[in-house]
Amino acid sequence: MHAAASVFLGFMRPYIIKLLSPRDGYDSDAVISLKQMGILWMVYYLFISIFLHHLFLFYTEVFRFNDFGATFLRVCLSTITSVVIIFIILLLFDKTKVQR
Repeated sequence: MHAAASVFLGFMRPYIIKLLSPRDGYDSDAVISLKQMGILWMVYYLFISIFLHHLFLFYTEVFRFNDFGATFLRVCLSTITSVVIIFIILLLFDKTKVQR
């Protein structure tokens, strides 16, 4: 199930980047990083990506829409928790702070 959700996210990634890109687009050699893209862009990117991954994962796991509200609440809470944890990790292990 996780592999299917990850493949789904890989399929959606170009659309997410296109949704968040400025009018002029990005350089072809741009790397997605906190320093390169900025904090707000990274939060949007993480939130959308993780939300789509968890949405696909949890509804594939349940495989029914009977408990739609409970599953959607689970998706939202898990997304918020994951975004916070990943963002803290990004801030802690930012390579630009390590360089002197």
